[in-house]
Amino acid sequence: MSLIIVLHDIIMNLFAKFMSAILYIFYLFKNREYGNIIIFGSRNGNYYMDNSKCLYEWFLKTNSRDVIWITKNVNVYQSLKSKNCPVALAYSFKGIRVLNEAKVGCYTNTLLDISLTKYLIPKDLKLIFLSHGQSVKNSRLTVNSGINESFKSNFMHKNEQIVAATTTSKFIARTEHKSEGICLDKYKTTGLARNDWLFNTSSSTKKRWSSFVLNLDYNKVVLYAPTWRMHGEKTVFFPFDDFNLSEITAFLENKKILLLIRPHIKDLSDDRKYRKDIEYIASSSRYIMLAANNEFEDVNIILPFVDILITDYSSIYHDYLLLDKPIIFIPYDYEQFNRLNGFKYDYFNNLPGPSIKSCKDLVFNLKKITDGIDEYVDSRKKLANKIHYYKDDSSCLRIEKLINSLEK
Repeated sequence: MSLIIVLHDIIMNLFAKFMSAILYIFYLFKNREYGNIIIFGSRNGNYYMDNSKCLYEWFLKTNSRDVIWITKNVNVYQSLKSKNCPVALAYSFKGIRVLNEAKVGCYTNTLLDISLTKYLIPKDLKLIFLSHGQSVKNSRLTVNSGINESFKSNFMHKNEQIVAATTTSKFIARTEHKSEGICLDKYKTTGLARNDWLFNTSSSTKKRWSSFVLNLDYNKVVLYAPTWRMHGEKTVFFPFDDFNLSEITAFLENKKILLLIRPHIKDLSDDRKYRKDIEYIASSSRYIMLAANNEFEDVNIILPFVDILITDYSSIYHDYLLLDKPIIFIPYDYEQFNRLNGFKYDYFNNLPGPSIKSCKDLVFNLKKITDGIDEYVDSRKKLANKIHYYKDDSSCLRIEKLINSLEK
């Protein structure tokens, strides 16, 4: 362990003890108000999205439990506050107090979703890991290139406090528990909260979509959404030797196919040139549009509008299987990705769609699908039955029942 990590741990421990002392004094003069509350957070406290968001909004809708969203992002705080949604800044006194008095903490990525530091997580807080996504690729502790030290530092420390982790099937649980470092018996097959969005499109989402595609006459919607590559290389869109942007745009416009491009949030956030390159592609035709995090913070809310998915190793295709629609795969760096990252199960033997190696093949398969030829119905259903025990809109309800049962 490096000197920097040691010093960081010492400082965070001292900070946690200092805050605990302040809270103890405060408790002497104040009655508890948040004893039965559930706190939620996601993406290290920086975003309002994902499974935590879906479940949080479920509880707000049903009004069956008191909930509070924890965030480090002032914009998120102000947005929720303006909608009269219960929210607290993680670094505020209220945020730290709620963290210490809550009964259950639900998060998707790390403990930093709901706290400034892992050292502030109370010992009696029951943690429920909702997961960000469950994909075919290795993650967290099982990547071939080595253990993710940041994850190990921020998450594994409180493994003993995890009372449950949600999953979509026993098959997925067996592949996930090694990556997450969670005991297999803590995984509960409920379905992922965000997948309820696939079956219930809200009126507000429909309005957002209508506004997004305003005045565009289209026949089909294709979403191109690859995975994030954690080893430093950015995802290459249209990674073909024969790629010709003019030919692609001509095909899309002729067929009236709307192509949505969704780079991973991390790729766009830390590389200005990369963003400009993606924006250039999106600006080449009115039938190509950027549908990144700024446009739609949660991709699952727009999946019901998508007719064809293009991806590689992303967890998005596991979710999309629930809609039983065609998927096209572009695993252009499979050998390198397999060497550095690896896979939880055999990728190609379970592939529920064609593997594309050229722009010509991509156009050919898009044309075939839009003409009504779907050759992968059986393979999609076969993998869907492995990935998903439930194929309905009741994941949030099952998770609520799970939480209630764990508190008895």
